[in-house]
Amino acid sequence: MMAEVQETHENDDGDDYETSGAATTTSNAHKRGSLLHTVLSHTPLRRISEKGATRFQQIDNYQRARMATRKMDNSVPKPSRSLMHEVMKSDKKYSVAELREDNHLIVQNISRKHTQRPSQFTRKPSKVKLNNPFHPNSTFRASWDVALIVLLFYTAIAVPAQIAFVVEESVSDPMFAWDCLVDVLFFLDLSFNFFTPYVDKTTNQVIEHPALIFQHYLYGWFALDFISVFPYNLIAVSLSVKGNAVSALKLIRVFRILKLARVFRASRILARWNAVLGLPIALSQLGKYALIMVVLAHWMACVWVTVPQFEDQEASWQLSYNSSYVGDNPASQYIAALYWSVMTIGTIGYGDVPVATFVEKGVAIVCMTIGCGAYSFIVGSVCGLVSSLDESTTEFNQQMDHLNVYMDKESIPRTMTVRLREYFLHSRDLLLHKHFSRVLGHLSPGLRGELCVYTAGEWIQKVHFMVGGPRGEHVRFITAICTRMDAELYPPQELIVRSGETTNKMYIISKGLVARMGRILHKGNFFGEDVILHRVEPTTVFDTRTLTYCDTYTVSREDIRAILSTGSFPAKAKLIRRAAMFMAITRRVRVFFPCSMNES
Repeated sequence: MMAEVQETHENDDGDDYETSGAATTTSNAHKRGSLLHTVLSHTPLRRISEKGATRFQQIDNYQRARMATRKMDNSVPKPSRSLMHEVMKSDKKYSVAELREDNHLIVQNISRKHTQRPSQFTRKPSKVKLNNPFHPNSTFRASWDVALIVLLFYTAIAVPAQIAFVVEESVSDPMFAWDCLVDVLFFLDLSFNFFTPYVDKTTNQVIEHPALIFQHYLYGWFALDFISVFPYNLIAVSLSVKGNAVSALKLIRVFRILKLARVFRASRILARWNAVLGLPIALSQLGKYALIMVVLAHWMACVWVTVPQFEDQEASWQLSYNSSYVGDNPASQYIAALYWSVMTIGTIGYGDVPVATFVEKGVAIVCMTIGCGAYSFIVGSVCGLVSSLDESTTEFNQQMDHLNVYMDKESIPRTMTVRLREYFLHSRDLLLHKHFSRVLGHLSPGLRGELCVYTAGEWIQKVHFMVGGPRGEHVRFITAICTRMDAELYPPQELIVRSGETTNKMYIISKGLVARMGRILHKGNFFGEDVILHRVEPTTVFDTRTLTYCDTYTVSREDIRAILSTGSFPAKAKLIRRAAMFMAITRRVRVFFPCSMNES
């Protein structure tokens, strides 16, 4: 007894107690508990350290808890599973978030419903925290850019109109206060640009170093932005108060046109929005060209109104063009000038707005040259955009025309023509899949893998022999399958797979309803996965019939074998071989013991 106590005490002083005794029996645990009680109650041995006693007690409690857990696990009945699930139970199932994170493919705010088992170690995709509020991707910068776009449109419309129609500015005018506020906001934007990170064109890296940002903006857009925020209206008001010459006031008014340099900021803002908005390129280009035409017509109208104000001659286009109608009303003058500018841009030229002076003729020549060039360029660009607005729609319309010509030539019955047209109308998604596959090939391997995991990872998680292995290999395997999938469309009440026929495809339902073995399959379900495991094309036993128009994706056995033959997926090849071996064994067992298999 004393030897055991001495041995225990030595182990405790050395602080090297091994936890390999976790596999001992319950009786040993009780012995250690009684031994500990004897040691602690023995008066000559009270010198034992409290640390060692506490540790001894913790180990004893651990042993008791572990034995109780084992008894609970043995008492709970396990659900009945097939032998295949028992073989595959060691293979881990990964969530889409885990696959993206471990492959360095982290995307914010992407979620999908999954049916796989929860992982033992919960992992969440990391999110990038933007500490700099002026970062191009920050919420503050995005909101500020939206406000700037509105102010830029106001500047493009208001500044030329003020130069053309506002003769004198007063401090008490509310528009003067509003213009000063707009100038202050643009000056704040100029200050923010000294802290806004930029992308280095050489390394494609976001530069956030303050000194480099300051230097980049100072030698870049600073000069143009500073000219556009200069307070020209304040100088004009100060000159009018001092009673200086009228010519000086007119010159200051002309200098205010430099505020239009703010419009160039729109290109920088839209460049930051290209990846965020996600608008169709053709539609965004059409909107841009329409806006250019409107702004150009407005600017030319304001210029045409301003020309007579800088001439001392009595004759002008305003007097020649029905002075009783135009008069001194600013609205009438603007409508007449806008009428002339639209005619000039559209190269119509009715000639009812005469040109009276040499200065007006020179301005008209410049406006006609600019308007003709802009009109021809925009019309040519719009024609090209309209023709390529939707490539899939153009191709679909051509196929429909060819179908109609063929049916008229072959005198197809009306009932069949209706069915054929309905089929082609539902087949537009097939064209989209073809264009999607083309775009998929232009992506980088990382983005391609992330997109494929998001689109196909949900149904692949349900195929037991495709789940498992390293995460990186699993992502690459999903990507390889997605690049080889074909899209097929079936009309209602058509047999996809007929009983007694051979097939070599696995079907994944994308849209529609399918009846198979007394069950209704819908989006996300699949069937025919066993053909991947057969060495030869198997003969189907059950019919598979569509209930509605059904869009499916198919993966053939040859495609899977071609993917595995590359040698890049050893873990997947092992899983599929194991599943094929089990299927062969099960098929043999069913042949020799049909009764026992039916009873089970």
